[in-house]
Amino acid sequence: MKMNYCIDPGTVGHDVPLLDFIKLSSIQGFNCVEFGIHEVQEVVNKIGIEKLRDYIDKYKIEMAQFSCGTGIPSNISISQERLSESYSNWKNSCKVARLINCKRGSILVNSSKGDGFSEGVKLSVIELATRLNKICEIAMKYEIHVSVEITDPDLLLQSSKIFELIKFPNMGFIIDTYNLKTLDNTLEFLKKLPKDSVSWVHIADSHLDKNSPTGRVFPFEGELNLKEQIDIILLNNNVKYFSVEVYGVEGLNGGEVKERLERAYTSCKRLFEN
Repeated sequence: MKMNYCIDPGTVGHDVPLLDFIKLSSIQGFNCVEFGIHEVQEVVNKIGIEKLRDYIDKYKIEMAQFSCGTGIPSNISISQERLSESYSNWKNSCKVARLINCKRGSILVNSSKGDGFSEGVKLSVIELATRLNKICEIAMKYEIHVSVEITDPDLLLQSSKIFELIKFPNMGFIIDTYNLKTLDNTLEFLKKLPKDSVSWVHIADSHLDKNSPTGRVFPFEGELNLKEQIDIILLNNNVKYFSVEVYGVEGLNGGEVKERLERAYTSCKRLFEN
């Protein structure tokens, strides 16, 4: 099975322009990237869709998924009053994504207040499933797969139940190895997920101290059991995309961006080749 080594833009800083991000990621060896859908629209407004397509083709990169962190509507844990606007934005995002043959979009489920994405509304399992079904229904019209990243710890533990309530075939979970460190038993959690419920993996290492100030680090720079987690995921899911997400940096110079891309690619490749 072909592995797609992907990179999340936050790993080099969201201030790196999209065209530079595509070029540098490709040169380093990545064959696909995550991206903010608003960045695509901005580039299209400046140079047109045909030039953007040619640029993507030139660097042989797949625009694999518009990111939950910078995409629209980002976090689905929002107030009921904002849902209509959110669904409309999601529809527009799917339209823009298909202009560059992107077939995946991601949704964040984060109830934390002050996270920069929403007011942090706590949802029940039923409420979340209802919203995700609507998101999936819209996405199906554009042949978009919906990747759902749950960071709310209570809902994360209810992932299996949530998956069972989804009526559409175009949804899967994003497993973020860093977020799983909040669980008491990560490996057991992964084993109990429904078969083929995981469709994307965000890779980041961390130190086992849950209060570690260092947060995310590159694979093999922390103590998480990443290889064991990935082995279990691959045993039960046909996952083809593995994306390094070690965010928390901005304002890097060109050399620093290249250095982080090299570390990301080398560590990601090492996970699967050793």
